[in-house]
Amino acid sequence: RVASVLGADVGELYKPLLTVQIIGVVFILVLSLFLGVREKRRIVRELGALPAVADLIKPALCGRKQKLARPKLFWWNVLLFLAAMSLLFSGIFPPGYVFMLAATAALLLNYRSPQEQMERIYAHAGGAVMMASIILAAGTFLGILKGAGMLDAISKDLVHILPDALLPYLHIAIGVLGIPLELVLSTDAYYFGLFPIVEQITSQAGVAPEAAGYAMLIGSIVGTFVTPLSPALWMGLGLAKLSMGKHIRYSFFWAWGLSLAILVSSIAAGIVPLP
Repeated sequence: RVASVLGADVGELYKPLLTVQIIGVVFILVLSLFLGVREKRRIVRELGALPAVADLIKPALCGRKQKLARPKLFWWNVLLFLAAMSLLFSGIFPPGYVFMLAATAALLLNYRSPQEQMERIYAHAGGAVMMASIILAAGTFLGILKGAGMLDAISKDLVHILPDALLPYLHIAIGVLGIPLELVLSTDAYYFGLFPIVEQITSQAGVAPEAAGYAMLIGSIVGTFVTPLSPALWMGLGLAKLSMGKHIRYSFFWAWGLSLAILVSSIAAGIVPLP
């Protein structure tokens, strides 16, 4: 999206971001270690000791579930998965078609009789229909905001309320606020609505367009995992049986802190130069 707005080559634009990715991985590992140690201490404080590893291992599948798991067809299912991923990344078909074809092939491969196929569909239809309903509702909400022009108005008003002294640093200020903005702006509104405005203003102050793009990209990318406008996040939370509200309350400040740490490191490394 940044490359399309700037009319730049994606490969050339991405090269400096490889360093940012390495920095991000390091910060994520440190944060994971901290949260893991903190959780272990909480468990010891509440339960007196950590549970044995054997107690955490799920019991073996019963006969019925073991039969449904189709262990004899494991490698065939791996091949089907790889074929689906290859077709997905090739871009030959839209993602929806790929998943529908893969689901149909998986049913035909693992469950030969129509009765078994219908049983599997009924077993998982509730969660699938609920998730599809949530995604459609989120898409409808976003479509209304975008079609009515409210998203563009929000983007412009956010820029207008900032003082003039901040204009040379506007891209960094927006990058700092990237995570909160992800809660109210879609990805398209952020990059196609807000970014062109910020780029035009900062370019007049001598800021390179690429630097503005990097600051806004680095500042908001972690927010993909806390925004209710992300269908993939809804799907992941549905599989984990978690609520969006609880996830945002727990993850928001951790994600924002991680984003700020990566942005500050990128500024220190010269990837996002200060004016």
